Amino acid sequence: MQTLSEWRTEERADGTWFVVNLAELGFRIEDNGTTSGAFMAVAAPRGIVGGMPALLKGPPGFPISLVLSSFIELAEGDPTPASASINILTPATDVSGPVYGLDLALHAGAKGDDGTTVISPTDYAESPVSGQMLIVAPGGETFALAYQKVDGIYVPPAAISSKTVGTDVNFTMAQVGFDARPNVWYPEPVGEVTIEATTTNIRVDLVARLNAADGDVLGRCSGVGGMLKERLTLIPVRNPGAADSVGRVDVGQSATVFFCVEKQSGTAQYTVSNSTARFGAKAVYV
Repeated sequence: MQTLSEWRTEERADGTWFVVNLAELGFRIEDNGTTSGAFMAVAAPRGIVGGMPALLKGPPGFPISLVLSSFIELAEGDPTPASASINILTPATDVSGPVYGLDLALHAGAKGDDGTTVISPTDYAESPVSGQMLIVAPGGETFALAYQKVDGIYVPPAAISSKTVGTDVNFTMAQVGFDARPNVWYPEPVGEVTIEATTTNIRVDLVARLNAADGDVLGRCSGVGGMLKERLTLIPVRNPGAADSVGRVDVGQSATVFFCVEKQSGTAQYTVSNSTARFGAKAVYV
């Protein structure tokens, strides 16, 4: 062994120190390119405190990546032993860490016993009715039977009526009927029609009403007026400030939506044709 470091003693505030300079450490290289077996030992003489200088910190390395390369699910009774192995997929580079692949082979779990629970509609209602479905009950802790709150759009069962000049100022063009329903609901009407007037001195609205030609307003299109021809498209909204009871249909009640054209002002007369009219309505459940 060749000694490359020198030692000395130093007087410091806390006493006398024995100091070895470890800035250099050498190992002789053999002719075949290998180094001789060597180790470094640091020992302080008897009665002297030893100390190691801090080593230099190297650059941070890149983390490895582990991905699932393959997975084999073995049958429950397969005698093949479960296995797991890790293999390098991509070696580390100067800009990234290595990527390793995990190969797994595990047995499937044992089949559980069949359950014995059978759900019956009578578990949730004394008198279940066809068409009801299971829902989460109020409070979120149990279930209850209820009707689906889904409905389609309905159209007039008969042809839409046309209005000619000289007939009534207000005119019902069509009706859409609904059978009684198991939920509280509101009719939602839609529709459009073209008004043709004899002069521009007129304004006409398209109005949907509940159960009568003068019933609760379910929707309206307010005409602009002052023109010979005007297209009216119904907005399915009740009058501003209307109470919740307006247009409401209670459980077990049937209803009919009336689609009417109503003259609001002017001296002219007007006509409406079923060829330019389309009406329909759907039930919106509360």
